Amino acid sequence: MHLRTSFVILFLILANSFSAAQETDSAAVSASPSITHYPPKIPATSRWEKIVSFPGTVLYFPFKIVFFGVEKTIATIDETYIIQRTKDWMEADNGLYKFEPTYSSRNGAGLHFHLYGLLNADSRISMTATVGTHKRQRYALQLKDVSLFSGIRLGGIAEYQFLSEEAFFGIGPDAKKSDESIYGHKAGLTALSFNYGKQTDFVLSTTVGLETNSIVDSPDADEAQITERHHPLAGLDDHVRLGHVALQLAQDTRDHLGQPHSGREAYITTAFYQDVDAHDYGFWRLNADYSQYLHLFYNRTVALRIAGQVNRAFSGQAIPFYHLSELGYRETIRGFDRGRFRDRDRLLASAEYRFPIKANEYDESGYDGLLFIDTGRVSPGIIGEFQIKKFMIGIGGGVRFYTRKGLSMKAEIAVSKEEVRTYFVLHD
Repeated sequence: MHLRTSFVILFLILANSFSAAQETDSAAVSASPSITHYPPKIPATSRWEKIVSFPGTVLYFPFKIVFFGVEKTIATIDETYIIQRTKDWMEADNGLYKFEPTYSSRNGAGLHFHLYGLLNADSRISMTATVGTHKRQRYALQLKDVSLFSGIRLGGIAEYQFLSEEAFFGIGPDAKKSDESIYGHKAGLTALSFNYGKQTDFVLSTTVGLETNSIVDSPDADEAQITERHHPLAGLDDHVRLGHVALQLAQDTRDHLGQPHSGREAYITTAFYQDVDAHDYGFWRLNADYSQYLHLFYNRTVALRIAGQVNRAFSGQAIPFYHLSELGYRETIRGFDRGRFRDRDRLLASAEYRFPIKANEYDESGYDGLLFIDTGRVSPGIIGEFQIKKFMIGIGGGVRFYTRKGLSMKAEIAVSKEEVRTYFVLHD
């Protein structure tokens, strides 16, 4: 018994000695100058900072998702060369013809077919067919730059389109969104133009045309029709034929058609419209548009634009509502419904900052990012009725793809006080 107790006591002494030796070794290692100790890691943000910044994080999250998606899409397009491969497949090696896919929310998706040099070296014949939701469709045959004599060039267009679900909110700058109604618009156009002058100098154009307009109920029966909510209204007729004559003076000094860093685009147009049947409609229009491109640094560019339009009816006649000045489509103020505001006159301005994402110097193509702000207003009188504080504003950003011949694709997101809207156009 005493022997067993002695063994137990000896075992405990040895275990205690081994533990002490281990602690001594650990202390020696800790004291070794070859091992560096770092202070504990401090969080990048404290708890109260996370709480304060939480609302901003929530608001930024949708934009973060959008930017992430755009980044991944661009990377995929760039890595797969899908645009260049599609272009090579749809364009003839000798350059005599070309197919182009096209898309816009207004007309739907379809194809352009271009035929070059058939009538003379610079001539172009284009055919377009698009279809969209709710029976939207557009078909067009267009002729450009046919040389006649003494520097005069002939152009022409024959077009039919059915816009099956257009919005109308009323007339005036204070039209309410709650008064929205919809309509269908069937329109045919035939026109000839005669152009004289060099594009970089001034081009003088004369156009003679005839259009036919019919307002019908939209196929979407769930929405209020325009004939129910806004009757009577000038233009709610079937088969209105308007002849028109227009005179335009234009100048284009851009250094690059797809990605201009300097130069300007400007035109001023005056036109006269007359009902050729019942003489219920007749008016004249003055339209001016000026864009200036300013190079900043490292291929950054600012594009500035100001534009105005005036419409006046002839004595005893009216202006169809679909020919009034309009705000809301992507060429005016982005961020509002198409057709959101209509009246006789319009004034608008925009500023767009463009920065390069990738450029291909070999074929002068690439894609840019952009940030923009649009502002404008409609009014019954462009001089006396405008108030700066009542101008509508839209802001946003996007990506634009270009070639040396022009803009090929554009994707944008815009925010206004009424809603958030996205835009996508392809060879439109």
